[in-house]
Amino acid sequence: MDFLYEKNPLADVETADTRSLARAIDAATWSAFLQVPFAEWVLKATGRNAHVVDTFLWYHEMLSVRLYYRLRRCSEAQKVKNDLLEIISEVNPFARSIISSSIESLNGRLVTSDLNIGFIVGPLRVLPTVDLTPDVLYLLDIRFQRTYHRQWDYDEMAEFRTDTSLFRGIRHTPPGLLASSMTENDLRSFRDDYALMFMEDKGIHRWLDALGHSWNRRCEDVADGLQTDLKHGAALVELAVCLYERRNFHGSTAIFYGLKQGGWDDKMIPLQLSSIVNYRAYRDELKKGPALPFVFLSIKELQLLTYCLRHHGPSSLEYKKNLRGVMCTIEELFMFRSYIANTSKLVIRAAPL
Repeated sequence: MDFLYEKNPLADVETADTRSLARAIDAATWSAFLQVPFAEWVLKATGRNAHVVDTFLWYHEMLSVRLYYRLRRCSEAQKVKNDLLEIISEVNPFARSIISSSIESLNGRLVTSDLNIGFIVGPLRVLPTVDLTPDVLYLLDIRFQRTYHRQWDYDEMAEFRTDTSLFRGIRHTPPGLLASSMTENDLRSFRDDYALMFMEDKGIHRWLDALGHSWNRRCEDVADGLQTDLKHGAALVELAVCLYERRNFHGSTAIFYGLKQGGWDDKMIPLQLSSIVNYRAYRDELKKGPALPFVFLSIKELQLLTYCLRHHGPSSLEYKKNLRGVMCTIEELFMFRSYIANTSKLVIRAAPL
């Protein structure tokens, strides 16, 4: 490991240059985090010896102490402290913890970084032991790297997601049965989140955000599953076709995009799956009856139409045309209200929107 106690990332940085000081702490802490293997976090979560994680935590304690003594010796400590507090939001949460604890220690508080690792250790700790098989751990390792090694948003560390139901489902459940179960869950999500529209301000945005997140997670899960082994691709394609046949376009399109992200050969993806992501083909398909909509396309269409509305007067033909487009797109989103699904067969009941 490179984050040895003897190394001081602040050695060549002037204390008064607060931005360089913050950047040095940010770079050092993030580099240290990236060097901790996922397997070490599993050891820590399961109560076993995790030397690398312990070293990681101690390294941050040492950085806190070093920054504290830097501030204590500085003739302009108050100014440096104020400047650091102004830019603290620009650094990662680990660096933020070090800066905060060092500043608080100037007021007599014990120097400690109070580093939060619960976002990764907590979810792993509650995983049943039977789920900690080598193939599942490999999948979670891939997800861990995708989630954190490419993270650019430092507002907070997203809690690690340990759900592997799709990965287990494609290996142990017939595709038709799995598609029915997923469709029931998706329909429940549409209905539950739909209630937000009537309970909160900007409820429609919360509703669309929730659906968008669920779509993204499924897409990522597919790509991660393919990264563990491309042999899972055939089962995922079969599952996507079953979802398509149930008119669950929310589910089938997520798997389609996940297949593409995961490097699955386009020639091995059925035409109906690849064509549905075309907006015109998608709208033609919606005319056949209720469905669980492809939210991503609708959101993009709403964004485009809303932008066009702002650039035309209410009395113009373009404004009226775009307004009709907005209403039509919203109606398409609400088609799920007349959709019914069960585990034995698909039932579609026409109903006015």
